[in-house]
Amino acid sequence: MNRKTTSVRHENLTPVNDHNRKNIERNIDDCNRRVGNHPDNCSIYYRRGISYKNIEEYDKAITDFTTAIEKAIKEAAEKSIELNELKNIPAYYFFRGMTYKEIGKYELAITDITEAIRLNDDKTANAHNNYHERGKIYLLLYSGTESSRLKHTYINKALEDFKKAMRLTPFHTAYYQKYNETLVLLALDLIWDTLQPHN
Repeated sequence: MNRKTTSVRHENLTPVNDHNRKNIERNIDDCNRRVGNHPDNCSIYYRRGISYKNIEEYDKAITDFTTAIEKAIKEAAEKSIELNELKNIPAYYFFRGMTYKEIGKYELAITDITEAIRLNDDKTANAHNNYHERGKIYLLLYSGTESSRLKHTYINKALEDFKKAMRLTPFHTAYYQKYNETLVLLALDLIWDTLQPHN
């Protein structure tokens, strides 16, 4: 499969210490200045959203990612081009989804990451990560429900996502590990179901 060499770069979200926090706050200040001069520049809101996410100001991060998305949609309409022709638009959805995940809004997280996958169309070098992260969110939904039917739905969707991530990046051992761990969960669930009394 041919991949775009100009891929969407997923920012490296590192643990925040005092030094990192100062750098992040400087970046936020820089974005605040820039957005005053370039209010329609999507990437400024995206950069600031990443910074807010890093320091766990999730509401502000979601607001900035949403603004970036809205301005990108407007830009695409004005240029009469497809949304996925704009650089970084899948990342706007991906990181808003990951921020929703942080605050426990898993359905919204899946909706956004699914849109990132659609816009990516598996063409960028890091498309595998979208599937991997969505799969992990399905596992969170699986863990949070008592419904046997929903458990099977979520775990099978997680397995499909991990399989897709493995196909896109065959040598990423963490994806195989996650897939195998999920298979074990599924097997245990099936065993548990067979042991339950049925009227």
